This record gives sequence, structure tokens and C-alpha cells, in this order.
Amino acid sequence: MILLDTNVIIDSWRHDTEEARKALMQLGPCTFGAVLAELLHGASDDRHAVWIQRAISKFQWLEIYPDVWRRLGRNMMTLRQKGLTIPFPDVLLATMAIVHDVPVWSHDKHFALMQRVLPALQLYAPETES
Repeated sequence: MILLDTNVIIDSWRHDTEEARKALMQLGPCTFGAVLAELLHGASDDRHAVWIQRAISKFQWLEIYPDVWRRLGRNMMTLRQKGLTIPFPDVLLATMAIVHDVPVWSHDKHFALMQRVLPALQLYAPETES
């Protein structure tokens, strides 16, 4: 199972290939509400929003347990103490990955920075990316 960042999902939709679809399905993509909210925010109209919801419904859904909020706050504090100001959605995604023990696939460089401070954060790097 792998937790996909919004940018990876959008990129896979824009550059849909048989190879990308096969890789995503083999990895077992998962998501949670914040990613869905970001995707819906970018919808062009109601029809597009419905399409997004259907596409995401194929992913496994991760629960946001009450303890996630405490861990999120602690992670944000730890990052700030190390001089890193990371956008809230990215720290939430990283925290969800840590709590659920799944790697994150993102094109965002914030995740590599967070991993230095939050070593429990696992990152997925496809062989085709450098």
C-alpha cells in the first residue's frame, strides 16, 4: 500500500499510461479526506467533481484517528524547532503515512526534508525518477 500525494494523482491523470496505471494498482494506492478535498478544490465543475470522487473511490481509505491530531501537532512542532516551515497539508499527509506505516509518493521536495527530521516517514521513489 502507498499513500499518494495530490500531485502524484493529478500527474497520473494528466499523463495516463498503461505503465502508470499498472504501477499504481500494484502499489495499492490509498488516500484520506484531505487529499480528496484538495482534488475537489481543483475541479472545474460538478461533473468533474463527480469524476474525481469516482476515481478516488477505487483507492483504499485511511482513517484519521483522534491520536493523529496530537501526532500532527508534535510533528509540526519538531519540524519548526529544526527550522522547517512545511505547509500544513504536507505535514498531515506525512503524519498519516507514519501512523498507518505506509510510504508516501510525492513530487514535493518537502517530504525529503521532513524525512530527515521525522525518520519514521517512509518515501517511495519510482526507479524512473531521479
